[in-house]
Amino acid sequence: MTEESTAPKKPLSELLQLKAQYELQSTILFRTAIVSQLLGKEGLGFVGIDGKEYPVPSYEEVKAMVDRQEDILTKKAEQGFVKLLLVPFGMRLGVLIEKYKQALLTHLREGALFATKKSSDEPNEPIELDGAKPVWVWDGFVDADANNLLLYYPHQFSAKEHGGKTKLQLLAEGKAWNVLLVEYLPNIPRAGKGLVVGERHQLEAGKSPRDYLTALSADSWYAHERGTSIEDQLLYAMTHLEETNQIMNDWEGNGSSAYQLGTYMVDGDSVPVVSYGRGYMRAGIVRLSVDFHGSIYGARTEVDLATLQ
Repeated sequence: MTEESTAPKKPLSELLQLKAQYELQSTILFRTAIVSQLLGKEGLGFVGIDGKEYPVPSYEEVKAMVDRQEDILTKKAEQGFVKLLLVPFGMRLGVLIEKYKQALLTHLREGALFATKKSSDEPNEPIELDGAKPVWVWDGFVDADANNLLLYYPHQFSAKEHGGKTKLQLLAEGKAWNVLLVEYLPNIPRAGKGLVVGERHQLEAGKSPRDYLTALSADSWYAHERGTSIEDQLLYAMTHLEETNQIMNDWEGNGSSAYQLGTYMVDGDSVPVVSYGRGYMRAGIVRLSVDFHGSIYGARTEVDLATLQ
């Protein structure tokens, strides 16, 4: 028996460097003013669309989620799901969009706004940004969550059998924060460019939202995954920006626009799309039909530690 095989196995929380990731996420949330000192409770947090305060989950709570499902999460980590995100899901969407806008403007002022790289050793490529309108948002999104027009984490795109819930319903169930593991995937691969990681094939651009959602339930290597919501994607984009000074979803560069499979609008049978357009010099948050497909449109998935079964 080799020395390696007899060595004690490290817990997943150590392999993920969970403590360091948690502290970095907490710093980013504070630096971007997503969280602030709460009035009615101790510590940092945010005010939800229901007017209640929601503290940032503690490291002990996050670690307990990982420890409780270590077998499943070890498999997902082998497939590339190693990046921790703490998402203030219960925040009003319009407020979170404004935080994203301000983060982009801050990087523009500091001269630290670059294209997403294919590899870390590439030189920085400055990106232009329209300082007057850095994010173009379809007007229907601004209050859509508060008005119950958005359904989250649907099982299928169907007006009657979607299986999704409104943000207020999820808040009532205690789901103010999403504690997620995601792939480190700043660039969604185009068709034929995805890698096989841990026997799982990365999702590639070119399919419709309906096709992607069907694949998540039909293919076993996507077990325990769900599509990202618009809130999850915005937090991921802000995190990547703060960590690397790089934008995300650059469809004219190395990346692809991102469907948000975890957010569904029955009115219009559509999902949000988050992107950055170099020609427009701004990020975009629009919506497209669940049956639309194009070579520059892809999707991301995530593992929700709080609801993992």
